[in-house]
Amino acid sequence: MKSDLKWRVEVESDVGEMLKVVVFDSGWGGELVADFLMDELTTVEVVRAIDWTHAPYCGKSVDEICALADAALQRHIGEADVIVLGGYAVSLALDFLCEKYPWQKFVGMGINYDKVLRSRTFPGQVVLLMDRLTSESELRQELRNALPYSTLIIPDCTGWEELINENLMTEEILRRDLGYDFVLTPVRKNRRATMNGGGVLAGLATQTKHGSEKLDDKKQALKAAIAKFAQAAESAANDERMGAKKVAEQNEAIERRNELRPDVVLLLNTHFWEIKLELEGLFGYKVRVLDFREKLLHDVCSALKLRGVHGRRAK
Repeated sequence: MKSDLKWRVEVESDVGEMLKVVVFDSGWGGELVADFLMDELTTVEVVRAIDWTHAPYCGKSVDEICALADAALQRHIGEADVIVLGGYAVSLALDFLCEKYPWQKFVGMGINYDKVLRSRTFPGQVVLLMDRLTSESELRQELRNALPYSTLIIPDCTGWEELINENLMTEEILRRDLGYDFVLTPVRKNRRATMNGGGVLAGLATQTKHGSEKLDDKKQALKAAIAKFAQAAESAANDERMGAKKVAEQNEAIERRNELRPDVVLLLNTHFWEIKLELEGLFGYKVRVLDFREKLLHDVCSALKLRGVHGRRAK
């Protein structure tokens, strides 16, 4: 994976042996975080502890995530210099793990709010791409407090983690779930009921004008005509309801598209690093898509007490 950072960290450790960083998460997001840290921390041992068995964590409760993380990290507690919780969902277990294992250093995923504020106009629209669990956590209120005047837009990203894990995510799915750049087809008003109704009435008039027909035949014809007319009216009502629903859905899509004019998009799920280029293409060059990997690198280096050498370009 190519890094988008403009500098690489060179390690100068006071310890003779190589430092060890363990990356823990569920699914592909943890793999991406491990790849990134391996690229940037070239002389640090990066160990993957990816829980594919219970992936993804976004559909679980915080208590379940704490229990899974605790069980999976037992062999690494006290053995790693730093344990990185490589996802925003699993980072909800950070306080629990720090309290239970105070001698072990942990680093979770965070947000560089200064960078967000610099990337948007005032007050601005900020799109938060996050899973349901994270959106219902304290992080949402933290974002609201940090961006009090901005409009926060949270699209429904349900199922994205599974699709990325299975390499099934497509641009079509992104467009559908984001409600962005729709191609709308106008709904034609269904005139079948009017046409059918006219035909029934015409037939009724034709049948009743023949004075030579018997009264019983007239009654039977009238009943048949009424039944057909009622059927046509019911069909018309159904078509009208379906047409109204379709129009309402399209109007909602239009309003959603018109309202979605963000300045910045925040990737608050490390799985979404995988589709960052696609998202940049969808939103356009004027919209910043931020994933905060540089903040993660900074926090890991601080925990390891490493010195970063600026000026050297990352490959």
